[in-house]
Amino acid sequence: MKQINGTTLIHETTPDDLRSACGDAITLFACVHKIRKASGITFVTVRTGRYLLQAVYSEKTCVSALSELCEGAYTELSG
Repeated sequence: MKQINGTTLIHETTPDDLRSACGDAITLFACVHKIRKASGITFVTVRTGRYLLQAVYSEKTCVSALSELCEGAYTELSG
């Protein structure tokens, strides 16, 4: 992990990295693996070099519209 301007950047994410960043703001760079829409919520599964992680898409906080997001796209997630 690497800190830049108070934000933890996780490039090659491990479960221990995520546990140690608990409570901190993190930025994750990953590839969109799968987009699943459920009633009123959209789940985005992303992959790093080793792991799959799930995020929730939010129109209020995302820079891009959901229609611009596609499987295989490289993206940046913050939270």
